[in-house]
This record gives sequence, C-alpha cells and structure tokens, in this order.
Amino acid sequence: MMLTGGRLALTGNWAQLYNLGSFVDAYNQATGLVLRTGGAVFPYPPPTALALAPFSILRVSLALHVWLITSIAALLIGSRLISGAWTLFPIALLTTPAYVTMDLGQNTMFSFLVLALALVSYRRDHRLLGGAALGILVFKPQLAIGFVLWWLVNPRLYRREVAGAALVSASVIVGSLFLALDGWRDYISSVAELFQPPGMVPLGSFSLLDFVRFLLPGRGTLAMALVGFGMAGMVWAFVALFRRWESDLEIGFALAVVASILLSPHLVVYDWLLLLVPGAILWQRLPDLRPQLTFAGGLLSLAALLSADVVSRSLAVGGSAFSPAFPVLVLLGSWLVVRTGGLTHPAGERQSS
Repeated sequence: MMLTGGRLALTGNWAQLYNLGSFVDAYNQATGLVLRTGGAVFPYPPPTALALAPFSILRVSLALHVWLITSIAALLIGSRLISGAWTLFPIALLTTPAYVTMDLGQNTMFSFLVLALALVSYRRDHRLLGGAALGILVFKPQLAIGFVLWWLVNPRLYRREVAGAALVSASVIVGSLFLALDGWRDYISSVAELFQPPGMVPLGSFSLLDFVRFLLPGRGTLAMALVGFGMAGMVWAFVALFRRWESDLEIGFALAVVASILLSPHLVVYDWLLLLVPGAILWQRLPDLRPQLTFAGGLLSLAALLSADVVSRSLAVGGSAFSPAFPVLVLLGSWLVVRTGGLTHPAGERQSS
C-alpha cells in the first residue's frame, strides 16, 4: 500500500492515489494481487506519500525486505533509547501489535522511533529538539492528539516544545503545498471515504468510535452522542492528570502517548505498539508498579490478539459486537492510575529516575 502510494506521488497521480477504485487498480498492478475496491486504501496526507516516493523506486520484493529490516531496526533503536537496555526489544517482538505491524508492513515502528527520539531529547533537557521530533508526527497526525492536549493544558511550560513541533510540522505542510497542492485538494475532498471505505469492516480498529459502531450498528445519532460523551470524559480525565503532573516531563509524555491512542478516531491494532513508550517510562519511574505493568502488558497483547476475531464472529451471528480491546485499555489504564494513588503527587514534585 505504501509502495503504491509512493509511486503515485512520485508521478503526481494524486487523483488516482485518493480514489478508492483507481488506487486498488494501481495496487493490484504493483503487487500482482487481486483485491476489490476498498481492499487497499492510502489514507495518509500528501506529505506521507511524498516521503515514501524515494522508497517506491525499488521493486516490490526488494522493497518488502528493506521495509521489514528498517522497521525492525527502528524498533531496536527506539527500545534501547527509551529503556537504556536491550531487553525491551525481544519483549516488544513477542507482542501482538509488533507481529501485526511486521505482518502487514505498517509504519508504526517508525512512529515508535520518533517518540523515542523525542523522549530522549526531553530527558536531556533539549526541549526544543524534543518538540521538533514530535513535529514529525505530522506524517501520522492522529498520534499527536495527546501532545497537543498536553501543551494546551499548560502552554506556558511548554513553549519550546510547541515552537519545535510547529516549525517542523509547518515546514512539512508548506513544502508539500508547493509540491502537491492538487494532492491536498484531492485528499481533503476524499478523507471521509478514505478512513471508512464502503463495505470495509474495520475489525482491527480499536478506537472509541469503532467500538460504539460495532456495539450499536445503524444507530447513528445515539452512537455519535455516546462517542461525544466518551471523548469529553476522557479529555476531562487527561486534563486533570496533566495538571497533576504539570512539571514532570516524563510522566506528562507517557500520559500524552496514552491520550493520543485513546482519543484517536482512527487507531488500529498495530498502533498499540506505542504503549511500550509509556510502559517503559512507568517501569523506570515507578518500580513498585512493575508487577501491575507486566500483567497489563500481557492482557493488552491478548486483547489485541483476540478482539478482531471476537468482533468478526459476533457480527456474523447477531449483527452487533462487543469489541473488548478499547474497554480493556480504558479499564487497565484506570486501574493503574488507582494503584498509584490516582497519580496524586503534588504538582511540581519530581521523582528521581
């Protein structure tokens, strides 16, 4: 999918890139597969397609190997950066999200490396550089939701981070406007269809939006109302937590990653790999929490493995389904907060690493 997107961007075929029917035709031609319309979709904005253009020059078989090797290298380096040890890497490879990432050739490991680089910059008090690293998330903007909320809660404390992120993201967007203005027009006009292709059932999507859609199919007004209330409740909870830890960069960073995952309207099973970042932070900062973190990690990996199958079987029988992944993450996160006394340490009190 990314190889096809890069090739179409390289030749300037933006209308074909963001049209479901023509894109799957290009995909089938590139891969030799035979998928129906909607079976392959490129949902990313033009900057991502432009970034993939050089990679798309490779033939498919070589591109797959290069993509896999560089993805694993990104996970290896990122794991070492956030944990200071090599042991996190083999543990990460054993998780369901890591397997799905490699199996489907997704780009989550590169996002993981971006978060790791930002976290290391924070730890070394290079806050402008940390914000600049997070600005790279403009290529996958839903992963930046939690960081934007974090900075909005305490704007005076995070001016350098905002400046760095704004500089990088604005440079990417402005540059892409010069290179792909038509691409932006086609993307904006097609974005709703790209994220919810007709006839496609997003079994592996673990967002609140899809959880409610599975649970209440055909009840659009009620479903959207529940999503709205749920999102408002989660925003309120994260605002309270960000204020509790307003001067603690590492805990704030961990909360921002979790907020991005829970608040994203489009999040898939492989994106849960990013939970390793807050997990590693809490593992180092709150050693008494390690047994609970181990249990939570195992249960989340199991939920990621089984959730899509549970939904598929339920939909085939009754037309609606309870997707366990999203509520499992919410319940585990709430449980960890409670186990640490509600994270109620006085604002400004910083624990030693």
